[in-house]
Parts: sequence; structure tokens; C-alpha cells
Amino acid sequence: MRIGTRGSALALAQSGLVQKLLGGESRCSLTVIETTGDRNPLASLRRIGGKGIFTKEIDTALLEGRIDLAVHSLKDLPTEEIPGLAIGALLKREDISLGDDRIRRLFLTSMKKKEVNLLRSCGECLHWPSTINEHRR
Repeated sequence: MRIGTRGSALALAQSGLVQKLLGGESRCSLTVIETTGDRNPLASLRRIGGKGIFTKEIDTALLEGRIDLAVHSLKDLPTEEIPGLAIGALLKREDISLGDDRIRRLFLTSMKKKEVNLLRSCGECLHWPSTINEHRR
């Protein structure tokens, strides 16, 4: 079974978990597919197309039969359904709480929608046009 994924650290971690759940490397291989968003990591999402910039190429590979399933982060999926594709499974979410509500939390995001939601519920949020790998540095 061929699992389509992006090459980012987060995507590879998620895809690796799916691979393990489906029987490991002996039963499944990861196929890394570069997306428009990967080729333009610092560009404004609106400028390079907005919807599907981290999923379109992977979805095309799935529809063309080059991969058997795709692993996406829900945050990357467009809100409109794509004809011929469906969400087949969701991984269980991990508890990311800090354990102490008094700890001030700071979130970095380049997505305005997330920024608004985080400000409503959690604390401070900085608009940071970068990738998760750059956030970790």
C-alpha cells in the first residue's frame, strides 16, 4: 500500500503513525509528494492560491492511482468536498494541554482563521509567516 504524504516533519510523523497502524514498512510505503505550499513556504497563502495548496498534488496522485491513500492534516484540507475523495479515517488527537492553566501560552501561526480562534480561546497569538519546522528552531 502506498501512502501519499508531504515531506514536512509533521506530515512524515503523521504518515509514519498511519504506516505503523496499517502494518509497518513491510506492508506500506511512504510516497513523499511536493505540494504548491511546500514549493513556496514563505509566500502568502492568498497569493499562491489559498485552498488546497498543501493537498492538491497529493489528491491528484490519489485520483490517478499513483498512491492508495493520502494522509493530510485537517488544517490543510479545503472545506469543500472533492469529487471522488472522502475522509476515510481520523487519528486520535493527542492531549496537548500544558497541565497548568496559569502558564501563559503563545501560539505562532501564519493563518488568520487560526489566529482569531486562538485569540478567542487560549491567550496570545503572533502572526508568523513560516512553517512548523521554522517555528521549532
